Amino acid sequence: GIWDGGTHATASARGIHAGMGDDTLANDGEIDAGATSVAPSISGSLAVSGVAGAISAGTATSNATAIDANDGNDTIDNTGKLTANTTANADGVSVSVMTAGVALAGNTAWDGGVTSVATSKGIDGGKGQDGITNSGEIDTDATAVSVGANVSVAVAGLGGAISAAKAQAKATGIDGGEGDDTITNTGKITSTTLANADSLGVAVSVYGAGVAGNNTWDGGTTADARSNGIYGDIGQDVINNGAEILAKATAVSPQASVGFSVFGVSGAVSTATATSHATAIDAGDDSDQVDNTAK
Repeated sequence: GIWDGGTHATASARGIHAGMGDDTLANDGEIDAGATSVAPSISGSLAVSGVAGAISAGTATSNATAIDANDGNDTIDNTGKLTANTTANADGVSVSVMTAGVALAGNTAWDGGVTSVATSKGIDGGKGQDGITNSGEIDTDATAVSVGANVSVAVAGLGGAISAAKAQAKATGIDGGEGDDTITNTGKITSTTLANADSLGVAVSVYGAGVAGNNTWDGGTTADARSNGIYGDIGQDVINNGAEILAKATAVSPQASVGFSVFGVSGAVSTATATSHATAIDAGDDSDQVDNTAK
């Protein structure tokens, strides 16, 4: 149901996935982990008189990790090429039409609306005191797209539409995880993210009121893109890097709300938030030691 996120789609991929405990992982081969999830949601309502309402909701989640050590004090040695790609796409469309009365169309704006989350990692150490050594090329890419479109039409009466969308994309080449980790990297790392959240709300009333908006109380339509080459996370980490790191993050959040009334009152309000964050080396919290000799 819509109170539980509506339509759900989840995709997960792991090249090497260790269990809980202290593991020793060595890889010299090529690993390509990819995950794609798509969650479409369409709802419609038509009535001659009275109240017509349509609400749509969709959540798409994709996770991909080339080497996942899981929790424990792990030792990881990689010399092979690692690729992790994710795509999450959530779309919600609601259309409500009423001849005389109230027509309402929307999505789960109280919970961020249609939501897509894409997460890609080359190496994930997990919680624990990990030793990670990498000399292979790592390429991570995450794309999250959320589209919400809601249209209400009331010939005579009230037309109301509310639309919201949220997209989150995160890509990390090497993630040490929580704990005191030692990370040594001599392989090229590329991390790229794209978060695109689009929402449109249109309310039309010939005789009456047309009101459209989004979740302005929570930042409105939201796109968040984060790219890290090396991420130490919480703990006293030692990070040594001797290779080129490229980190790129792009966030886009177009939003439009339109209220239209021929004879009566119309109103529209909308807010959009786009955040992008790209870091070659992020040691995380605590007292860390970082030594970089590369570009």
